[in-house]
Amino acid sequence: MIDSASSQPHTKIKSMFLAIPLDEEVQRQLASTFYLDLPKSQIKRAKQRNFHITLGFIPNVKWEDRSQIVGAFTPLSQHKKFTIEVDEIVTLGHFGQILCVQFGPQQFLEKLSLQAETFLKTHTKYAFSEIYKKYIPHTKIQTIKKRVGDSQREKILEDFQQKLQDNLQFKIESLALMERVKNDYEIIKRYPLK
Repeated sequence: MIDSASSQPHTKIKSMFLAIPLDEEVQRQLASTFYLDLPKSQIKRAKQRNFHITLGFIPNVKWEDRSQIVGAFTPLSQHKKFTIEVDEIVTLGHFGQILCVQFGPQQFLEKLSLQAETFLKTHTKYAFSEIYKKYIPHTKIQTIKKRVGDSQREKILEDFQQKLQDNLQFKIESLALMERVKNDYEIIKRYPLK
């Protein structure tokens, strides 16, 4: 992840998202715990530096509206630092090919997401995308490639599930407004917590 606020538009319309950025130590710990040691023909690993937890996705943001969105989330800095933990393994995607870890406490993270969306709707003409019917606080770790057969896929899922450990907890000290830039995520604005 790159921490910067760019002054030149990448495109006139771009999507943004509010996230919990994970520091390098947390990213390393997640990678060393959950990456599967499999050939690239079976698994595509998500880049460790891109690990984060999305709180809300904001599609089709016009360049001239970016500063309003940045300002809308400023009140979130009034939150205290908090601790999250890896709750369970989840698979996402149309074919269950995206292997993720889900974080909790679920109710707290859902409430934080809803509060952030309220700030967004109050101060801008935007809202979080409703594509996802249920909010799942997660980090994508790796993806099973399409050419993997059913029996191989089942074995990969079992191996990933077995990586779940008790008491994987992390202290969260900031939130961030982010966007994708090529194959990485860039932090546009960081919101330090109290």
